[in-house]
Amino acid sequence: MTLQEALNDIEKLGDDDVIFARKPWTLDTKAEVGHFDTGYRIPIEMASRGMEYFFEAHIAREEVLNGIKKYPLSDAERNALVIYYAEFDAFPEWLFERIRAFENENPGNFTPQGMQ
Repeated sequence: MTLQEALNDIEKLGDDDVIFARKPWTLDTKAEVGHFDTGYRIPIEMASRGMEYFFEAHIAREEVLNGIKKYPLSDAERNALVIYYAEFDAFPEWLFERIRAFENENPGNFTPQGMQ
C-alpha cells in the first residue's frame, strides 16, 4: 500500500488504526495501517521494515480534516495537507490562502477556530 492509498481511505479506518510509513513521506511512500503495540510504540515487525509513525487515523480526521470539510479541496490537496501536518505539526500557508480566497468569494461563512 502507498501513503496515498492509506490517506484516500482515512475515513474508512478505525479510530485505533495508525498509519505507518517510510520516510521521506510522499504519496508514493510505502505505508501500512496497523496498531501500536501494548506500550504505544511502533510494532517491532513494522519498524524492521523501515516503517515510522505517520498519523493516527482519528487524529488526522478530527484535528486536520474535519475543520476544512466545507472548503473545496481536491483529494491531492487534502493528502498534501495531511502529509504537511504530519511532518510539521502545523497547517501550510497555502491552505490559509485557499481559505481566505474561499471566504472572500463566499461572504457570511465563518472560518473554523484555529484556521484564521
